[in-house]
Amino acid sequence: MSRPEPRREQGLTLVELLVTMMISGLLLVLTLEVVNSNRRLYDTDSRRVEVNQNLQSALRVVSNDVRQTGERLRRNVPALELRVGSSDTLTIRRNLLDVVLPLCADLDSGTTAATLYVALQPGTPVADCQAATPALVAPWEAFRNAHGGAVKAFIFDPVHGRGETFTYDAADAAGRFIHRSGGTWLNSYRTNDGPVIYLLETRTYAVTAGQLTLSVDGESAEAVAPSIGSLKVSLTLKDGSVPSGDFPTSGTSWKDVRSVQLSLSGSSTSRGKTTSRALSETVTPRNAFSAED
Repeated sequence: MSRPEPRREQGLTLVELLVTMMISGLLLVLTLEVVNSNRRLYDTDSRRVEVNQNLQSALRVVSNDVRQTGERLRRNVPALELRVGSSDTLTIRRNLLDVVLPLCADLDSGTTAATLYVALQPGTPVADCQAATPALVAPWEAFRNAHGGAVKAFIFDPVHGRGETFTYDAADAAGRFIHRSGGTWLNSYRTNDGPVIYLLETRTYAVTAGQLTLSVDGESAEAVAPSIGSLKVSLTLKDGSVPSGDFPTSGTSWKDVRSVQLSLSGSSTSRGKTTSRALSETVTPRNAFSAED
């Protein structure tokens, strides 16, 4: 009998092994490139979404306040103030109470006078001032007590266009005066100039350290939205003109404003990449078109 020949085991040649390794390496490189590309797209989309959300949120807050500019205020009160810079500062005011009090005795700058007379004083007749009655300050007292016992008020001199915020914390039961809690007067106020006292809310927007900030009634500013680069404000007046600097200027008022264009820029950074965007919105300050002047 003949002996069967032994089987030869089949294997890869060196060339086949090298080709297989090269193909596997190429597939691995392509796979990694797809993964990295998808990650870059994800990072880009995440940054875009983040910056858009920040800008939209910030625009919504500011535009809502602009729409309420000058509520219950007359033309001569600075309901809208703009300070132009590399990033603008926008101040908006609105009245919180229909009752406005006259100032019936002079105040001097640099003093700490805490009593603001809002009713006629014996022997010193003042236009717009009436005899003291509890009803004179009753609405103010009701508002103050409903808001924690101390609120911000604003005194304004319409002749010289100046005013300041102070803390109102009490009133005379007979209606003769209201009381200021601490502080020194920055300006002098003369009764013959017709100064008036409002329960105002003053809201100031600015960009500080990469954040949109809001200061209410002169208090410390708080962040409204992060990663904001600048706030730019452009006003269009009812006569079609566009002021190029600070507002208001001599002879203009917030009542002259037809529209306010708000522009915010921002950015988001991740993995060393930055995505920057800018959004704008045009808002109408509705109270500028009210009949009251």
